[in-house]
Amino acid sequence: MTVKSTLARLLANENIEVREGNYQTASFDVVNRVLNLPLWKDKGADVQDLLIGHEVGHALFTPREGWHDSEIDVEGIPRSFLNIIEDIRIERMIRSKYPGLVKSFQGGYQVLFDENFFGTQDREYSSYGLPDRINIKAKLNQLVDMPFTDEELPVVKKCFSAETWEEVVDAARSLLDYMGAEKEQQQPQNDNQNPEGDNDNDEESMEKSTEDSPSTDNQSGIPESKDSEMDSEQQDVVEEIEGEDTEDSEEDVSKDIEEGFSSNAGAGNEIVETDEAFRSKESDLLESHDGDSSPVVVRSLTLKEAKSLVADYKTLIDTRNDENTHWYQRRYVTQSYDEFLAETKSVVNTMAREFEMKKAAYRYSRSRTSKTGSIDVTKLYSYKYNEDIFARTTKLADAKNHGLVMLVDYSGSMDDCIANVKKQAINIAHFCRKVNIPFRVYGFTSNGLKERNFKHVIDWESMSLFELLSNEMSKKDFETACYQIYNFHESTHEMMGGTPLNQALIAMHTLIPDFRDTYGLDKVNFTLLSDGDTNTIRYDYAQVHDMNDGYFNSNRMVFTVGGERINCKTNYAGTQTLVESLKKHTGCNTVCYFLTNRANDVRYRLYRSEGKGYDTEQEIRPVLTDWRKGGVSVDDQLGFDRYFFLRTTKLDTATTDFAPKDDSKGALTREFKKFAKSKKGNRVLASKFAEMVA
Repeated sequence: MTVKSTLARLLANENIEVREGNYQTASFDVVNRVLNLPLWKDKGADVQDLLIGHEVGHALFTPREGWHDSEIDVEGIPRSFLNIIEDIRIERMIRSKYPGLVKSFQGGYQVLFDENFFGTQDREYSSYGLPDRINIKAKLNQLVDMPFTDEELPVVKKCFSAETWEEVVDAARSLLDYMGAEKEQQQPQNDNQNPEGDNDNDEESMEKSTEDSPSTDNQSGIPESKDSEMDSEQQDVVEEIEGEDTEDSEEDVSKDIEEGFSSNAGAGNEIVETDEAFRSKESDLLESHDGDSSPVVVRSLTLKEAKSLVADYKTLIDTRNDENTHWYQRRYVTQSYDEFLAETKSVVNTMAREFEMKKAAYRYSRSRTSKTGSIDVTKLYSYKYNEDIFARTTKLADAKNHGLVMLVDYSGSMDDCIANVKKQAINIAHFCRKVNIPFRVYGFTSNGLKERNFKHVIDWESMSLFELLSNEMSKKDFETACYQIYNFHESTHEMMGGTPLNQALIAMHTLIPDFRDTYGLDKVNFTLLSDGDTNTIRYDYAQVHDMNDGYFNSNRMVFTVGGERINCKTNYAGTQTLVESLKKHTGCNTVCYFLTNRANDVRYRLYRSEGKGYDTEQEIRPVLTDWRKGGVSVDDQLGFDRYFFLRTTKLDTATTDFAPKDDSKGALTREFKKFAKSKKGNRVLASKFAEMVA
């Protein structure tokens, strides 16, 4: 179901922060302007709009001491009296401000009354005390004819016409005084009851009461008026009380109230039963949050929060260890950086020329030729036999502006291929700089070091997200970073650990739109390099269960982004859902490079892709054959637009030596093709990216 956080911001008519989470009830931080909305069950659009409209009404118009769970007491007045009168005030004001909510409030309250949220089932409204009858009338408005006595009408008028919080307090005090006076009047009657148990007077009184009381034969339990001629007048009064017709004066409202309602007194007390009943059943509106099987609500990050999670490239450059003693370097660095860089620049220059030619061919293939309306003087001589003597112009198709966001898995299982992955990342960064394509290369792991400085249900301290390379780097910073990355000079942020992939994808929902908007890009290409599945997300136990500090795992979550609720698992199935959400809400192309040397890893992921034609071993075998040769791609796999299975042993960027077996023409040709292919083919990431954006 759609989350209405966008609606809440619009209703509030200001840039308040709306948080939907595992809250027991709605609340509003008047200082920081934060509206906290619980995760409500799907009871229809009217109920959803009613609940949000009601809470936004409180956010706009209710002072701190007016919230029903406020710790600030108003001396001598029951909180329930203040609650029902303040609800009348803010609901009238929010409906007046946004008339489109009138229908939603009517439909929403009808659903809640039908499901007995106010405890009114199988009970006559005339049996309630005055506060409850006021509350029911305010909620059901024209759907019910509510009895009020002449003595009650002045108090009713005060409750329905309060415009300020001070007037709410005054109306609540008047209601309290009236209830106290009514109790005093009832006390002598109780004392004068017949001690002998003579019921003659009681029976006579009951007969008279039955004759005088309104009929309640209708199945709804709503009392019918004695005088049917009063119905239209009561309808007018209903509209006035609810504030639907805001043009009439307060005196007119008072007069209609006094003339329109039937008389029927009801005993009452200082507890509003219908308000207490709703508070007790309020939890029934919420999604269950008991145990690991219940979903945990995860809101998207704000831009400020997402950026605060990232260790930027300057931090990494300054904190990397420059000592050439890292055992990864001794194990994997078999070529000097200068030699690697020379080969990389040579191949990148060739790829850049091919890229520009492909892009020009793309534009020319979609070009349009049209007449200009001006005479072509070179054709003027043929005007007697040629009607087409006008000059023409060719308009080339505009090429789209592309950008690249790459996410590199720094989990421990990447140990055997991380060196080649780093080389590939450096290659693609050089290619992007050469052809002027904006890019970001991020790494992620579970060794979180940046403290979370904002409140969020996810344990972000269990994830490290760091910026390896960026087009915003100066030439010096770029060269320094590439040198450090190649030689395994690592900061503490880059220490290999787990795979918090789903957390990184949630962060990408915020970082990618910012990247796209910063450079005015038509298309962002999101690329993931990984060799495994995500870790389970850890949640802040205190926020979810309102208990002690600590963290726990859950197998389901509800991710809220772009005004939408996305139900997903927290494991690899959730990864697919989050990738699909990323495509939908950012418009990016999504590509995954899955790195493995095991055929079973490829087979397992193909089996998981239901309905994609990889359900049997016979269907999978051709994919495995191509993968063994170095790599293979499949479309629309596991949420990604393109899914590459790459053999990690084929990722090395080293160029094959040009060594023909003899001087024959055929041998020279074959060896040269092999040599040229290795120069470009071993830069697989840059090559595939160039094909996509050309």
